[in-house]
Amino acid sequence: MPTKFDKGHVQLWTCALDGVPPFLRSRLSDLLTPDEQERARRFRFSIHRDRYIACRAALRTLLGTYLGIVPRDVQLVHNAHGKPALNHSGAALTFNLAHCEGFALLAFGYEQELGVDVENVTRTMDYEGVAGAAFSAEERATLLSLYGADRAAWFFRCWTLREAYLKGVGTGFAARPSALCMHDADDRSALMLRSENDESEHWELRAIDLPAPYVGAIATRAALKSCKVSAFQWDQAQRYLPVLAEKREPRPSRADIL
Repeated sequence: MPTKFDKGHVQLWTCALDGVPPFLRSRLSDLLTPDEQERARRFRFSIHRDRYIACRAALRTLLGTYLGIVPRDVQLVHNAHGKPALNHSGAALTFNLAHCEGFALLAFGYEQELGVDVENVTRTMDYEGVAGAAFSAEERATLLSLYGADRAAWFFRCWTLREAYLKGVGTGFAARPSALCMHDADDRSALMLRSENDESEHWELRAIDLPAPYVGAIATRAALKSCKVSAFQWDQAQRYLPVLAEKREPRPSRADIL
């Protein structure tokens, strides 16, 4: 279960979105708000709907546990670029999440803005084309100097670090991603070599070791003192469902209706 932590210490949770036990899958939507439930109903394919519900349920379960409230009572807001945040007065908890196919990565910090990203390294992509639009000239040159698996590994490492940072600052790709340039350091952190503003110098970026075939990255504003990775277990969400059932109004019996 989640534990309390101090500024500079981040808790990461991995979540298998396709690993929800069958008996629990149909009940997870009870942890979501009416707006989220309505959004889930709009998905055309069931696999996308189920993954969305699972991801939101895991997020709300962890947030609710940290805050000591029922998951569905967690109030969220989003900035103009879609970055989520808590809408609770005095709450110092910060968070971010990313998902790729059936795998999600959720990050939680204390008084520390952060962003995360995750990608599947076996995903087929036009590396050169994407790099031409999103990478700096120096990064493109590095990419073209590599071949095969080395090129794919470097591409996804550079991409996840970049996206984690852009999600952390809350702009996403509304900012020009090619205005950034990453440099790999011996301690597996990434240092900003160039940016169009001074904001980047206050951020620390690190690659995250995840189960294959996924790779991830985290960006934090200020120093990252520790980063613990745990696997989310679905019984963490299951324990909240009886609480929700107790809060609902009892359904009238047939005798009451008659």
